[in-house]
Amino acid sequence: MTRDMERRPRGSGLAIALIVVGVLILLANFGLFDWFTISRLASLWPVLLVAIGADMLTRGRYRLVVWGAALVLGALLYAYDGVGFRGGGAGGVVAETHAIVHPLAGARSAEVHLTTGVGTLTLGDLASGADLAQGTVWTGRGETLVDELARDGSTAVLTLATQQQSGFTLPRNERRGWDLKLTREVPIALDLNSGVGQVRLELQRLQLRSLNVQAGVGEVDVTLPERGVYRADVKAGVGALRVAIPAGIAARVTVKTGLGQVRVNGTFTHSGDVYETPDYATATDRVDLRVEGGLGQITVTH
Repeated sequence: MTRDMERRPRGSGLAIALIVVGVLILLANFGLFDWFTISRLASLWPVLLVAIGADMLTRGRYRLVVWGAALVLGALLYAYDGVGFRGGGAGGVVAETHAIVHPLAGARSAEVHLTTGVGTLTLGDLASGADLAQGTVWTGRGETLVDELARDGSTAVLTLATQQQSGFTLPRNERRGWDLKLTREVPIALDLNSGVGQVRLELQRLQLRSLNVQAGVGEVDVTLPERGVYRADVKAGVGALRVAIPAGIAARVTVKTGLGQVRVNGTFTHSGDVYETPDYATATDRVDLRVEGGLGQITVTH
């Protein structure tokens, strides 16, 4: 006599993964823990491989024991890392601190390319001075900083990027982050690729020629410049994305939704995926904003 074996529905692994990712996003958005904690949890992925292998070898006969042991092992490794047995300490460690100082040196415009890894990013403006950029970057173990300034005619080209040199290793109880300020004196084309962590862009007083943001994992808050004529392209990643358009500037917002939810708040006329303020066509100061959704909530306010 044969017996039909119970089969798991196809795609159940993907469904479970989506549920887990969704739960983590919700918990992070409600402040129950931050994206750095998620990155630390993600660094425990080899435990998952061990549990799957053990489950396959035992043909599922000791599944409860195997996965229970994996859970305990993961918790112990997480605690082991958190108390600093690897040298971290409760307050976090910094492998290296980098001072960022680059003069304008007569440049009439600038291109700024930023690529972050894991950590926070705060970007604002310089109140005065002759520098293109000032700030500090904190890197972790196995991470290097690319810091290059070049000239293309009268345009200064600044490239700042962190690179992880140790393969799949994620940060362990380390302080990593950027605190950067850019000049108000010249027009800037700003390009940002963010990694994992919270990003805050306070761009109200900058002169932007263009803005391109490729968000990674974490919360991203962008406040756009108050004046000028420029285009901004923002592509959401995993997590909450909030874009604030100052009241004094006209706007056209084009939205391409992803798996998350998009909200556009303000006085707009609406046609399909395009939202436009009544004075957009004639305004001296205006922004053409294009937002592409990812996995999470996107909010645009004006």
